[in-house]
Amino acid sequence: MTQQVVPTYGFHAPLGNSDLSVSAERVIAALKAEGSGVLTEIDGQATMKSPLGIPCAHPSQSQGLLQG
Repeated sequence: MTQQVVPTYGFHAPLGNSDLSVSAERVIAALKAEGSGVLTEIDGQATMKSPLGIPCAHPSQSQGLLQG
């Protein structure tokens, strides 16, 4: 029997109890301070709705796109 291996690239950092827009601003500012930045922003709900013409079934589905 073979074992399934899940890739573990990436990282996780707690951002406190702030809402998503505040957390995004904090992350973008921290990246800028390090000389880096964000190349693009993707609206997960709009991206999923576009090809299907229906909204995501549950808000956590679009949040998963952000959490990786």
